[in-house]
Amino acid sequence: MITLNRLNVFFKRILYRKTYICMLAFLIILTTTYKLLPAKKQTADIKVAIYNEEISQYSEDMYTCFDEINTLYNFYPVDSKNELIDVVQSGKVECGFFIPADFYINYISGSNDTPIVMYNTPASTLSSAICETLFSCILKVCSPDILTYAIDATAHNQYLMEKMEEYINSDEIFTLESLADGEFSFHEETYHINIPVYEISIILIIFASLLGLLIYLQDKEKGIFTALSRKELHAIKLVSIFTALFPILVVGFVCNIIISGLSHSFSLLLISLVTFIATIISSLIIRKSTHLNKVLPLVMLISIIVIFLGTLI
Repeated sequence: MITLNRLNVFFKRILYRKTYICMLAFLIILTTTYKLLPAKKQTADIKVAIYNEEISQYSEDMYTCFDEINTLYNFYPVDSKNELIDVVQSGKVECGFFIPADFYINYISGSNDTPIVMYNTPASTLSSAICETLFSCILKVCSPDILTYAIDATAHNQYLMEKMEEYINSDEIFTLESLADGEFSFHEETYHINIPVYEISIILIIFASLLGLLIYLQDKEKGIFTALSRKELHAIKLVSIFTALFPILVVGFVCNIIISGLSHSFSLLLISLVTFIATIISSLIIRKSTHLNKVLPLVMLISIIVIFLGTLI
């Protein structure tokens, strides 16, 4: 009964402190802000211009291939070679490709008479990677005809092309398996602005625990506990630290569940327990409120540095 009364008194005392109320309100405001902020969309649209001088089934299949592949690059056609050069020079695209007439036929037959021309500027940094993506589509479009041309058996062309198509599209050689539900698009990613509620909760828990010890030391120096035994003094010290730590832990726990579910729940409880024990141990060394007032800013500064450096590792 005595312990319950002490808990009641100390809870009321800590909750009447404006500093403590501001700490609780700060966590609630951060969480509310996080939930009310609209999700942001980050778009990665790396444009690549293509001018196909030859209009044929090969060129149409190329654009179909570009549409089907899930890539960072947005390949789009332009109407002339001059337009291609202009958009590259103006920086509107990462780079551009000119595919001359008869390229596909020559490529299939092994001739180098009509090579693809790539246009870029010194600012282009992804040209090599884009070339690989372009070549993968060219190979996919032309490989059946390369096979039939190399074997040169007209009677078997249909069979060879069917087997090549089956081979390209089969999952026996290369398999993709998703690690996330749904379909991810490279072009657009939705995300929330990161607000470090978890890290701030830890900092406030440490501060609240030390604040509870400070309140106990100040009361003791005023002579409020003169008539109490050493055992009772120790019990009051535990109550003072606990009642200062518990409300901020509850609010921080709820706020972190709202933001990130149960991912930080166990670690927050563990850190609170370690902080509670560490504060009790430090009370054996720091016996005056004036000493704690001098140490408190240093402890909080070190805590802030360590906690936020931990997020970078």
